[in-house]
Amino acid sequence: MREEAKARGNARDRGSSFAPRRKAADFPRVLTGRPRQRNCTGVKDGVRTDIGATGPLTAWAEMDWKLARRRVKNLRQRIYRATENGQWKKVRSLTKLMLGSHSNLLLSVRHVTQESPGRKTAGIDGQTALTPAQGVQLVKEMADHKLGRAQPTKRIYIPKANGKLRPLSIPTVKNRGAQAMVKNALEPSWEARFEANS
Repeated sequence: MREEAKARGNARDRGSSFAPRRKAADFPRVLTGRPRQRNCTGVKDGVRTDIGATGPLTAWAEMDWKLARRRVKNLRQRIYRATENGQWKKVRSLTKLMLGSHSNLLLSVRHVTQESPGRKTAGIDGQTALTPAQGVQLVKEMADHKLGRAQPTKRIYIPKANGKLRPLSIPTVKNRGAQAMVKNALEPSWEARFEANS
């Protein structure tokens, strides 16, 4: 009996197919009797419905901006503190969380469509999102938008003081929103690393 158990142990150590394989328990099913609800969005923590959100955004006026600002501010402070303490794995996971946060997406779209001085300037696609309905549509489109995939920029030339022309590239509204999202995620980490007087 002992020899058989020892042989199984040796086979398991060698990576043999004889070694029994265990499946991980599905804890939600064990505890509640219901299967786990899978997230169907492209982002890990669910861009469409943030933690505590009741559903997808349908009207711009019903958005709780104070709550969204508080969530983003909280995440930014956590990233800053983790960077100061040298907890790089935590910084990485919090940065990913910020990139997938619905609140970050909403605030970035609001910045691009309402607060930015260049909000009326269209990119190569000719789109601007100035009305609340267009803002809601932009949030829905950006929920599936891949941040690393940028569209071409519109190149125009503006006059300089000496009479020559200077090139200026204007990104699309979606790319400006993606830039604002990434800035919110990366800025606190770099602020913690910069010199105090910079």
